[in-house]
Amino acid sequence: MLNLVNQLMDFRKMEMQELRTDPVAGELMSFLREAVQSFSDLAERKGVTLTYHADSEIAYALFDHDKLERIVFNLLSNAFKFTPVGGEVEVTVEVTPEPERTWLELRVRDTGIGIAPDRIGKIFDRYFQADQRSAFVSPGSGIGLAITREFVTMQEGAITVESVPEQGSCFVVRIPYDLVTAGARPEIPAPAPAKPAEDRISSRKGKRKQTVLLVEDTEDFRFYLKENLQQYYHVLEAADGETGWQTALSVQPDLVVSDITMPGMDGLTLCRKLRNHARTRQIPVILLTAMGEEAVQLQGLDAGADDYLVKPFSFEIMLSRVRNLLERKAPVQWVIPKDAEPEQLSADEKFMQRALEIVEKHLSDADFSVEALSRELHMNRVSVYKRIYALSGQPPIEFIRSVRLRRAADLLTKTEMNIAEVAYEVGFNNPKYFARYFKMAYHMLPSAYAMAMRKE
Repeated sequence: MLNLVNQLMDFRKMEMQELRTDPVAGELMSFLREAVQSFSDLAERKGVTLTYHADSEIAYALFDHDKLERIVFNLLSNAFKFTPVGGEVEVTVEVTPEPERTWLELRVRDTGIGIAPDRIGKIFDRYFQADQRSAFVSPGSGIGLAITREFVTMQEGAITVESVPEQGSCFVVRIPYDLVTAGARPEIPAPAPAKPAEDRISSRKGKRKQTVLLVEDTEDFRFYLKENLQQYYHVLEAADGETGWQTALSVQPDLVVSDITMPGMDGLTLCRKLRNHARTRQIPVILLTAMGEEAVQLQGLDAGADDYLVKPFSFEIMLSRVRNLLERKAPVQWVIPKDAEPEQLSADEKFMQRALEIVEKHLSDADFSVEALSRELHMNRVSVYKRIYALSGQPPIEFIRSVRLRRAADLLTKTEMNIAEVAYEVGFNNPKYFARYFKMAYHMLPSAYAMAMRKE
């Protein structure tokens, strides 16, 4: 409902010519990957195979994060809506540098029910709904694809569709973007071709580079830091506090390094905003300043900074501080004592406590999903994915499953319920499915676990 209301509001803004693009520098490929990855729970729940392919691993560009995310969400939601159990949804991303601009080509292909030839020309019309009736298709609002086309067109792009009834559809989006690199050079080279990234969404074998956001108004110093840091991390940059805030809010980097003294929003204000916002409060912050007085450092620490560096400093010292903070950013313990007082809990612990309460409330509901969790947390799917993964070390779907299995282990130990009864009690429709996941978590079958624990 929230998504529908937002899209209707966007239509109204377009009619009033109030909707504008808001391009912000960011790492395009990881942004797209995480947006797609947030549908992995839906893929598993519906029994649909979701795959992702990209011809580049890194591409820094100026792009409207919100509108690109909505484009991806609408296309994937549409694909899953019309794809039955056992089907496939494939997302392919290609970045093609050309002399004047660089083109992003996004393909979303499904093996669903397809679109009749006489209806292909109408699917982007507002409020158009295909006349499809089946057990796996729910009626939509008819505005998702229309708003997607509007967002693509606003960015000087194009969207097309190819479809064969009963075989599936393929939506193709092409949008031009300006690539960005360190130092705002007049001629921006395209990134060197990277090894194609092709993997299953469910696999987490590849370890991504962590992202560091540099917020520094002195261009030469910012360029120096980026040139050195990018050997170890993905580095984003912002020339002022306001741009840094917007970038942090949309990209949610792993660490922010910010100067204190900047025009407009200074580093202390930026740090406070990061600490007070639900999407960014878990991001560690290092503040930089030329003033070494203790009072100034206390100001920074009071604003919520995790560390402090006084200029001038050696890059090796800074790198060591960055590494220490990123390594220390371990998942928060999400088994929170029930008798803990609210004032004793950090913001992250309160968030995890709320997430736990929601999951436990729906424990026996086999249809409870990450999407439902996101609604009850009043957050979008990507934000929930990033926050829970950052705090628990697990994607939301695995977090929910862990809560189910933890409760199952408790029931197996303290009650006389049989395996099937326990499985149904914690939201698994299939006891064999339950046993497989239980063994993965506890390294023994539920029956063996129950016997071993009861002997103790």
